[in-house]
Amino acid sequence: VGVKAEVSAPSRETPDSGRLQVTVECSPCASPEYEGRGGEAWGQQLSDALEASLRPGPSGKGGLPLKPLCILRGKAAWAVYVDALVLNDAGGVLG
Repeated sequence: VGVKAEVSAPSRETPDSGRLQVTVECSPCASPEYEGRGGEAWGQQLSDALEASLRPGPSGKGGLPLKPLCILRGKAAWAVYVDALVLNDAGGVLG
């Protein structure tokens, strides 16, 4: 897992908050099912599930608070990128 942060423009929908992006890739060595393009759909599902679990809920509670990542409303905010690589899927990956 790697985490990177950089300053970027906030989204138009949330000009007073930072951004969070999660990406999961499934290595072909993790499972024969991931050979070729087999791991892309599963990686996207894992990315979506992890990102949803890390984002605050509709009430703003839970998850990672994104408002403190705002630097200057509508101009600059921190964007946090979480990148994960599945190297072994012996039944321990969400599912």
